[in-house]
Amino acid sequence: GYSMIRNEIDLSELTLIIHTFERKDFLLRQIAYLSAWKVNIEIVDGSKLPLDDLSVEYVNQFPNINYLHLALPVLDRIVDAAKRMRTPFVMCLADDDLFLQGGLAAAIDSLKRNEDAVACMGQAAGFDSLYGKYYAFEYGNNLSGYEVTGDCPQQRIQFAFSNWRPATWY
Repeated sequence: GYSMIRNEIDLSELTLIIHTFERKDFLLRQIAYLSAWKVNIEIVDGSKLPLDDLSVEYVNQFPNINYLHLALPVLDRIVDAAKRMRTPFVMCLADDDLFLQGGLAAAIDSLKRNEDAVACMGQAAGFDSLYGKYYAFEYGNNLSGYEVTGDCPQQRIQFAFSNWRPATWY
């Protein structure tokens, strides 16, 4: 398949878990965007019906993409995909999220440099429409500089959940 996305950054240490439900167009756009990347992709589709044969044929041409139709709740689908992880880094990605290769590479580099860290989040922008007008906004800026540190994992978890500020629900 043809892709306009340049394939320069090696993200082979990363697996993207893409969860989707009844949004074939979003999913196919996501696959087209990521198809040339050097990244592992697990798609868990909870739609009532799986992708049609032509779409599955399209997805199957990419050896780094694994598509599974699982009529399960989204958290069960994510857990199922996580069981197949063979890479040191993993990230959930919604079917309508678009990330830049450089940002993901920087996140992996940051996690490698700080072995105490278990997660990180970069800069994000959101796009939406209201009353027929489109706008962009900073997304996740309330998490700027946010970190949970300490020697005891139980205390870090307790602190993190005592004043919960999720970047995304998953």
